[in-house]
Amino acid sequence: MTSINFVDVDRLQRDLEAIVGPRRMSMRAVDLDTYSRDMWPRLLIAYREGAIDVPRPHAVVWPEHVREVVSVVKLARELGIPIVPYGGGSGVCGGAVPIQGGITIDTKRMQQLRSVHSDELICDVEAGINGERFERDLERRGYTFGNFPSSIYCSTVGGWLATRAAGQLSTKYGKVEDRVAGLTVVTGRGEVIETDGPNRALRGPNWTQLLLGSEGTLGLITSARLRVSPAPQLRVFRGFEVDDVATGLTAIRRVLQKGLRPAVVRLYDEMDTLMNSFGHKEEDEAHEVRGPVPPVSTGALPAWPAGEPPK
Repeated sequence: MTSINFVDVDRLQRDLEAIVGPRRMSMRAVDLDTYSRDMWPRLLIAYREGAIDVPRPHAVVWPEHVREVVSVVKLARELGIPIVPYGGGSGVCGGAVPIQGGITIDTKRMQQLRSVHSDELICDVEAGINGERFERDLERRGYTFGNFPSSIYCSTVGGWLATRAAGQLSTKYGKVEDRVAGLTVVTGRGEVIETDGPNRALRGPNWTQLLLGSEGTLGLITSARLRVSPAPQLRVFRGFEVDDVATGLTAIRRVLQKGLRPAVVRLYDEMDTLMNSFGHKEEDEAHEVRGPVPPVSTGALPAWPAGEPPK
């Protein structure tokens, strides 16, 4: 592990307050402690048991505009200290842990859905917007982004992009990297680049795909141009029960090999199925109606039309 320069915390506080104001930066212990970790289970367990001293940032800032991010990054570069981008803090791999201190940049105040272009099916959105709020804002306009990770209630769009997130509806809409037209990113030098700009579209590597999944190591994502789809007019939910996981995998494989693309295909193992069964009401089970289950070798899936319940 490389060491960082000595940090003059008084100067750091003065300079950060000059950039974002005293209300949008903090060196309070409670804030530094909050931003010392994400949802990495191993770290949380060790922290709870007091087994380790969790490293803390020197300061936390909440910028509202890309120009403030640029100024903070340039300051960190001048002082020789790290920056740690922070979205919803829902990551489970310790990517937001400030192992060498520095400045944690929380993007959640950059939370605007700026525009939706119906002709191009492209939206312009800031990186700090909460995932559920983003989807609800699109839904009110008649669109969907089609990315529903399990962390949608506590993660940000920027976090999805930084980690190449995949959601519940990826079978139909693709993963997040399939839905990105371009990114606005602040580099470690404090430069702002737009990966879908005209100069970058004509030559060189695909900067969008290079930056997606880089988890802040190549730059800080401040906004994005994302592809949206018309919201579905009809939703049909079906559940099927199979004998074991292997049979379920075979059934799913046959569905996809036939070119079918249901929005969600999710398989629960025996333990998940047992846990979910605890929430079923007895009266619901009494009214459950099933039909015959065709052999998997036929390529067909089991269906439950109206008929006699199995004896």
